[in-house]
Amino acid sequence: MWERKRRMAIATTLSYATSVASIKSVFSYFNYVDRPMLQSKKERESVRRELMNWLRISGMCRDITRMSLHAFESLVYILRESFRLHDTWNSSVEEQLLKFLFLLTHNVRNRTLRFFFRQSGETVSRQFHNVLQAIISLEDQLLVQPSGQEVPPEILNSNRFYPYLKDCIGAVDCTHVRVKVSNEEVPRFRGRKDYPSQNVLAACLFDCKFTYVLPGWEGSASDSRIINNALTREDKLRVPPGKYYLVDAGFMLRPGFLAPYRASGVEAHYSFRSQTEILLACCILHNFLMGVDPDDSILAEVDEELANAEVEANARIPFITNECEEGRNLRANIAAQMWNDYVLNEV
Repeated sequence: MWERKRRMAIATTLSYATSVASIKSVFSYFNYVDRPMLQSKKERESVRRELMNWLRISGMCRDITRMSLHAFESLVYILRESFRLHDTWNSSVEEQLLKFLFLLTHNVRNRTLRFFFRQSGETVSRQFHNVLQAIISLEDQLLVQPSGQEVPPEILNSNRFYPYLKDCIGAVDCTHVRVKVSNEEVPRFRGRKDYPSQNVLAACLFDCKFTYVLPGWEGSASDSRIINNALTREDKLRVPPGKYYLVDAGFMLRPGFLAPYRASGVEAHYSFRSQTEILLACCILHNFLMGVDPDDSILAEVDEELANAEVEANARIPFITNECEEGRNLRANIAAQMWNDYVLNEV
């Protein structure tokens, strides 16, 4: 336990040091300390142009924005050509997007961007929320639920999974994300964690793209309550007839969700609504990057975090219902088919 915590602390420290180093290398290049804050409008615009030009030629776009220059420019093109974002008299679309990504990926505050970009806090805040809403407006394009008409290639092309899981269309799970709320609301948002969190339900495909995200539930809400809401709300999670999602053993067995047999954050500086919107925007950006700029090293980091994380015991006992029995039968049939094929191949 202590060794694992020590390794995680070292990794976090190194990650923070790397971020600080990259930020310092960017801004020390322009001798910001030697430049007065009270510059003329023309001088401030010149500083921002230098920053944007240096982002293009330095080769550090991924360090600053967590995406390649090609992906950054592609996203700018989408936002500008679809009229989701517009160049203003003092900020191009490129600059607005850069500030948004820099704030998210390095967890800096408004006043930091205000200093480096030589703009007022009101301008920085307004542009951040403009970009946030522009990203969220891409939800219909980048968060697309599966129709179930085709077998996912990751299953179809695998002898291990096909034909047993031919009707599986993805995976669903809930995860807790740290949030900052008022002291009066803390009890509602403190569930299994020792800090306030929101319980977020997400569905994804086997190519690691999100297809549905439901943020905003308080950390004390149970997974079953959240999935019931996801299935009945107006913008609901859709499960095509005869298809199902894989879920973990903490979910109740029911039609459309197949659970396995049981074995024998960023500190926020925004309102709770903005925090839920930021989370949704991050999922949309993730899908965008998986399409134009997949980064295996980032996925490897996530896999390592999951491998080192402690397994949280979930002691909930599912309530047996007819729907639960139907899910059990589906699971048993798949297991029996897999076992019979295994025995035949061994003979």
